[in-house]
Amino acid sequence: MKGKVIQTPVAPLTHTPDQNAVLQDEIFYGMPITVLEETGDWLHVETPYRYRGYIPAACAAGCAYPADLTVTAAFGDLLSGPSVNSALRLSVPRGANLLSCGEKQDGWLPVRTVSRETCYIKADRVSPFVPYALPQDAQSFRKAVLRTAYTYLHTPYRWGGKTPQGIDCSGFCSMCYLLNGVVIYRDASIQPGFPVRPIPLEYAAEGDLLYFPGHIALYLGAGRFLHATAKDGDDCVTEASLNPSDPGFRADLTASLLTAGSIFAVSP
Repeated sequence: MKGKVIQTPVAPLTHTPDQNAVLQDEIFYGMPITVLEETGDWLHVETPYRYRGYIPAACAAGCAYPADLTVTAAFGDLLSGPSVNSALRLSVPRGANLLSCGEKQDGWLPVRTVSRETCYIKADRVSPFVPYALPQDAQSFRKAVLRTAYTYLHTPYRWGGKTPQGIDCSGFCSMCYLLNGVVIYRDASIQPGFPVRPIPLEYAAEGDLLYFPGHIALYLGAGRFLHATAKDGDDCVTEASLNPSDPGFRADLTASLLTAGSIFAVSP
């Protein structure tokens, strides 16, 4: 096994090394990956959030990249110089990781690309990278997760997607947590080895998760939730409810709710 880093804005990850395979995940620029096997033009890889699949080999480079910034705007343009009329080198989505290489000047930050070129990005497009660890302050974390969640509001649904161009239900929830330093399972289930534990719905609070067969949502409290749905008429990240008297009531999801989930302990 060896380490590489994603060098394209997004690397499409599939379960098989086939360009016609269904998209299962998207790995972002600057993310380190572990290469499990090289298969011709494909790499079998594991992500930092422990998800496995195949990506085109051209999406990854073999160099260390100690990123210290994360793109938190919908997209961030990397330009050749610190001005809006500089040449565009690359545009990367929310979740991409970058390596700073100097001080901010007139609202611009110099960054080093994976190919070791110095580029510039507007400072308000990025935030310091949040190391992966369980939060100590539950209230602050919950509020941060909801702030992140609303930045995806109305993002179109895309199976396997995780960007503001298109996102699926588990991609949405996992990104809301990952951007705030917590790794949860990428798919719509509770799995051993990850911090989410099932809890009764009556103990769920804002920022917790709701699990349905093949679906996951972010709980807002009082029966309401945000989710990425492919339902005709919605087909985006939208707000919905478990309460029949609320706008956006989803009778189908209410009837099939499996459990709520939380990374925090609850006291019945």
